Amino acid sequence: MPPSDVTVNVEFELVPPENGDNNDNDDNGGSGGPGGGGPIVIPDDETPGEKTSVQVFAGENSIEVNATVSDGLVRPDIDIDTLMDLLAFPGKLQVDLSSVEDIAGAVLTADVFKALSDSDGTEEFSVRLPDAELTFDRTAFEFMGDVAADEITLRAVRVNKENLTEEQKALVGDRPVIDITVEADGKSVTGLNGGIITVKIPYTLKPGENPEAVVVWYLNDKGILEPVTGQYDYNTGSVTFTVNHLSMFVIGYLPFEDVDRESWYFDSVSFVYANGLFFGTGSTTFSPEDTMTRAMLVTVLWRLEGKPEAKGNPFTDVPAGEWYTEAIAWAAENKIVLGYGNGLFGPDDPVTREQMALILMNYAIVKGYDSSAAADLRSFADWQETGTGARKAMGWAIAENIIVGTGDGRLEPKGPAKRCQVAAILQRFTSKFQVRFSL
Repeated sequence: MPPSDVTVNVEFELVPPENGDNNDNDDNGGSGGPGGGGPIVIPDDETPGEKTSVQVFAGENSIEVNATVSDGLVRPDIDIDTLMDLLAFPGKLQVDLSSVEDIAGAVLTADVFKALSDSDGTEEFSVRLPDAELTFDRTAFEFMGDVAADEITLRAVRVNKENLTEEQKALVGDRPVIDITVEADGKSVTGLNGGIITVKIPYTLKPGENPEAVVVWYLNDKGILEPVTGQYDYNTGSVTFTVNHLSMFVIGYLPFEDVDRESWYFDSVSFVYANGLFFGTGSTTFSPEDTMTRAMLVTVLWRLEGKPEAKGNPFTDVPAGEWYTEAIAWAAENKIVLGYGNGLFGPDDPVTREQMALILMNYAIVKGYDSSAAADLRSFADWQETGTGARKAMGWAIAENIIVGTGDGRLEPKGPAKRCQVAAILQRFTSKFQVRFSL
């Protein structure tokens, strides 16, 4: 209904103070009480803050709404009746706040999410902020409408890296870090009850960067970078990825030309590289099909442990001053490796699958992880090829899904482990035991 002129008549009756006392400072009645003599204040219904306007889109249709900016948050004033009219157009609804400067996020009423849930044709709801665009699928925005009674706060801000730990700084380097959070009535929301959010972060390729090598990692509460499936979009100049939880996300880069994005080990290589466990065999090569040496595997675990000092080196074939010397000495000191006997370790020998299982179980025991699980190896055609001293370790690794068969019903315990296989095994191992990195 359009506004109209309304005349309001107000009568004021002067009431003298009790006891005839006109002192506004009387203890029995403050200045705001009857007859206090203070000014009449007409309250301002508007939310304090800087005024602006933003766009709300539904397909080719749009409306302009007023908004208030305060404390780094923009609050669009979206009329629900008008919104319901807009939601009659099927597809995606977007609130575009990208033009509002110096904001960290947005505050939307819970009624907006409830209106979205009541609409039949809306499948996606997007909020576009300066540092990220967040698109909720239907399950996600229906969930938000259920958990919030009052308002929902969305934030997407570039993290000041000075607030990160030294380990996190080392991992992230000069890559952008975006912290994405959602609050329902002031309480943090991390999971989305089966829903997903598609995140789009503006990103300018650095000179020489291959867009296919741009990756996304999320920084979990253990300080570990976990790979997220995402890709660079030339058309929008942004990195796009989908998540079912919220966290800090890092735009990373995997420089290896021999690791194809479609390969089964892409995420595993991304994981070990992001967390400083593996380095490439060259500036642009990872050599995923090369065998892993015994020295390489032990060095990875030594890095994972924080590169501790060792007291001495018991092996005659491990020279002083090599890149692996300290790592092997540490592993021997902690009985993670025993060597071949006669003072020999074989640092350049390929590590076999059964040796890898034994080394990982010994490391798990040193760390206090559960090593009691046991699988029946007899389900594998070549189980008897496993050395008697490694059968317990191989059974444990199979039971914990750290090592899996080759896909043809075989273990290949004496077969050499490839770098890509070890990357996947270490990713499973650290995930299974929630390893906190000490890099």
